[in-house]
Amino acid sequence: MSQVLTLSLSAVVDGVVWSLYAVDFKTADGTFSAYLHAVSDEHAQSILTDLKETATVRRIIGVDQG
Repeated sequence: MSQVLTLSLSAVVDGVVWSLYAVDFKTADGTFSAYLHAVSDEHAQSILTDLKETATVRRIIGVDQG
């Protein structure tokens, strides 16, 4: 059974529009992408900087379907 994760291109939180950004990165295994929401290009870059400094990896076992 195939599982699909759908991401919104934008979301409005407290009247502020958060847009979807792709973060592309290369490894020995190839080029991959991750995604984040930010309020501007500068904000997205700031989040990426924070990710580089503080990110950890954890496996997602399941998603609550509500």
